[in-house]
Amino acid sequence: IPVPADRDLFGDRLPNGSFTGALGRLVRREADIVFTGFFIKDYFARDVEFTAGLYSDAVCCLVRKASRIPEALLPLYIFPGDIWALLGVLGLACGSVWALLRWCVRHIKPPVGGLWSRRHRLAVLFNLPRSLRAAGPVRQTVQLYVDSFILLVSAPYLRFTRSGVERLFLTGLLLVSLIFVSLYTSGLAAVFVNPLYYPDIGTLQQLDESGMAIPVKYRGFLDDVFAVNYSRLMDSLRGRMQHLPAKESMLARVARLGNIATVTRKTTLALDNAIYLTTRQLHMVPECPRTYNLAYVMPHRSPFGEQFNKVLLRMVGGGLVDHWVEEVRYDWTLRDWRVARRMMESNFKVLTVLDMQFAFYVLAIGLTVSMAVIGAELVHFHRAHRGEGHGVNVLLRK
Repeated sequence: IPVPADRDLFGDRLPNGSFTGALGRLVRREADIVFTGFFIKDYFARDVEFTAGLYSDAVCCLVRKASRIPEALLPLYIFPGDIWALLGVLGLACGSVWALLRWCVRHIKPPVGGLWSRRHRLAVLFNLPRSLRAAGPVRQTVQLYVDSFILLVSAPYLRFTRSGVERLFLTGLLLVSLIFVSLYTSGLAAVFVNPLYYPDIGTLQQLDESGMAIPVKYRGFLDDVFAVNYSRLMDSLRGRMQHLPAKESMLARVARLGNIATVTRKTTLALDNAIYLTTRQLHMVPECPRTYNLAYVMPHRSPFGEQFNKVLLRMVGGGLVDHWVEEVRYDWTLRDWRVARRMMESNFKVLTVLDMQFAFYVLAIGLTVSMAVIGAELVHFHRAHRGEGHGVNVLLRK
């Protein structure tokens, strides 16, 4: 004869020593067994006992999924930060090697001839522009570093050196740049099709550093999740927990607010709450603080206890319990399949102008800087030639 559950569900111990929910029904002998998985632990109820163990389950923490990276910043997240730093170091190293090779070409085998002839031949050998032929060694060395970065990112480069030694070195640099640019191009197409998110909370230490409160709907979670006097981290997280008997689902509350966390059973999350993970509303912290064995509960010294355990052990040995769990998970998956399919289809999209914000921003910044430089050059040119014009007029008057 099935007995419907009351609003307290699992039940809890009241200050007067009585129990509510399923525990209360068992203590009062209103039920012979509760077919709801209970953690095998001390509930301070001496009038109940557990059946044979059925399966194990972990208690995990949930937070809201990190926000999506804006389309304008996606090109910067193609490679991690250490790869970008390595690219910068590689450019500086290539510039240093190029400067060393040029110094060797200049001094080890100097060309025969006078000073003008030597300078002219070196300028032709290195294919230097007119602005660099009369410049000092510091200015020419800085230009080598700039050219190294230009070649490393496969940007257009016109004045290629005529020195055979430098050409061998730059050939290897161009091969490296070809690999880097190919990876960047393929990654650029991938990040616009597959959404990227900021890093999620991956450990309990990060959860503690976030400072989030951890409200729970069931009072029993206050003692079930984080061990007492196990470590400072566990004590800190345990201190953040609070009982919040709200009518709203705690998972929906976490997804809506985003500044709190909660805890739940891993199996429950995979069954009736999987939609939160499928729609990328919540994220489960991979580091689960505790794992429990679960069993059903019946009154102490129940006359049916031996028969219950025989049947349950046969079901566990035959794999029926795991089979039923998988069947329920499959049914829930079918129920949420439309939402999951829409989420998978949303990963494939046609690129629009909004997805190209980064390129437009870079173009706008480049045009603005170039216009400012051209304006400064025009002002400088106008001032310089205006002074020369006044000097000519004075000379004619004299």
